[in-house]
Amino acid sequence: PHRAWGGSRYAGQLAGCVSLSCFLQEDSALDQAAAERFKASGAAPAPPLYMAHGTMDRMINPAWAEATRKRLLEAGVAAPPELQMFPIGHELHPQEVEQL
Repeated sequence: PHRAWGGSRYAGQLAGCVSLSCFLQEDSALDQAAAERFKASGAAPAPPLYMAHGTMDRMINPAWAEATRKRLLEAGVAAPPELQMFPIGHELHPQEVEQL
C-alpha cells in the first residue's frame, strides 16, 4: 500500500494494488499521505485496491484488515466495499488468484 498511495516515487502511478492478509499499524502515516494525495483539489483518482483475508488467519487478525479497509476508504483510497473473506489461514486461496 505504501507504494501505491504513500510517499514513494510510484505513489499514484500504479494501475492497482493488492492487499492479502495485511493491515496497517495504528501509527502508520499512510492514512495522512493518501489523504493528502487523493483528497486534494484536482487530485488524480486513487488506484483500486483488492483486499482479501482468511477467516482462520492466526497471524493477522481479520478485524485488523477490516479496520485498515475502513481507514483507507476514509483517506480517499479506492478500497472495496467489503473485505473478501476466504476459509483459510494466513495463506493464498485459489479464488483469490482467480479474482486477481
